[in-house]
Amino acid sequence: MLANRALTMIAATRPAFPTASVLPVLVAGALVSAQGIAVDHSLLALAVLNIALIHGAANVLNDYFDSRSGADALNEERIYPFSGGSRFIQNGVLTEREMGALGAILISCGAALGLWMALLTGPTLLLMGLAGGALAIFYTAPPCLACRGLGDLAVATCFGVLPLAGTSLILSGQVSAGSLWLGGSIGCFVAGILWANSIPDILSDRASGKMTLPVRLG
Repeated sequence: MLANRALTMIAATRPAFPTASVLPVLVAGALVSAQGIAVDHSLLALAVLNIALIHGAANVLNDYFDSRSGADALNEERIYPFSGGSRFIQNGVLTEREMGALGAILISCGAALGLWMALLTGPTLLLMGLAGGALAIFYTAPPCLACRGLGDLAVATCFGVLPLAGTSLILSGQVSAGSLWLGGSIGCFVAGILWANSIPDILSDRASGKMTLPVRLG
C-alpha cells in the first residue's frame, strides 16, 4: 500500500519530462570537462537531483494551480501526456489538496538541497537558486507568469540559462560566457517544445484567463 502510494506520488511529478531540466546540468558537466577542469561527479549528481526535485515540484504545482483556475477541467483538446497536465486531480487519483501538499514538499526539499550547495559554492548560486525556485512556483501560481505571456521566457531561463550556468559555477567556481550562450540555446529549444504543447490548450487557457503567448497570438 505504501509502495503504491509512493509510486503514485512519483507519477504525479510526470517523471518522463525532467529529462528537459537534467539535460542542461549534464551538458554543463561536459562543458566544464572540455575546459580541462576535473569534474566532481558527486556534486554533479547533487545538481541533477536538485533540478529534478524543482522540476517535479513545478509540474505538480502547475497541476494544482491549473485545477484551481479551472484550466485543466475545461481542457477537452488536450493531447495526453504532452498537454493538459497529469489529470491526476481531474481523474480522482489525488485530491487538489494532496497535489498542493506534494508540490510544497518537493519545492522545500529542492530548496534545502540548493541551500546546502550554495553554502559550499557561494552567494551567487544562492541568488540563482532563489530565481529558479521563484520562477518554478510563479509560473502558474498567482500572479502567474504563464497567464501574462511570460511563461516561455521563464521556461527558457529555468531549463537552459540557470541550470547550465549554476552547474558550471558549482563545478568550476565560475560562470563562463560559453555556459550562458549554451544555456540560452538549450532554453530556446525547451521553450519551443512548451510552445508546441500549449497549442492544444488554447481554448481552455483562454476560457480560464490563462493568456499564454499561443492564446494571445491565436
